[in-house]
Amino acid sequence: MTSPQTPPNPASPITGDRPSRLSVIRSGLARVQADSQPDLKDFEEMLRLEIDKAALLNENERTLITLRKRLGTNLIVFLWLYFLVSTALIVADSLELPFKLPDGVAVALIGATAVSVLGLVGTVAAGLFRAPSQS
Repeated sequence: MTSPQTPPNPASPITGDRPSRLSVIRSGLARVQADSQPDLKDFEEMLRLEIDKAALLNENERTLITLRKRLGTNLIVFLWLYFLVSTALIVADSLELPFKLPDGVAVALIGATAVSVLGLVGTVAAGLFRAPSQS
């Protein structure tokens, strides 16, 4: 049975001498140190990543602006429709055309209209369109 042997150190092609273990370690250490120091490729990669990050942030901002425009438009359309329906109900009630609303219902309708305009626009829209925090 043969015992496993460690392969011999390769001989130097110039002198024919075998390198010592310390010189092999020293050359390996130099390679590791050279690999661990940032070089031009590392800086180029970091720059490319920063550019990609800026592009994604820019795309994100454009998407948010588009969503805010759409939501703002939908908010205005909803408020106009709510206002028109409420106004039609109040006018129809005051003229007693097809029906007569009880006083409590008419007051609740007018109050709900005011609350929806003030609350919805004042709270939601102000929260949507506030300046971004500087944190």
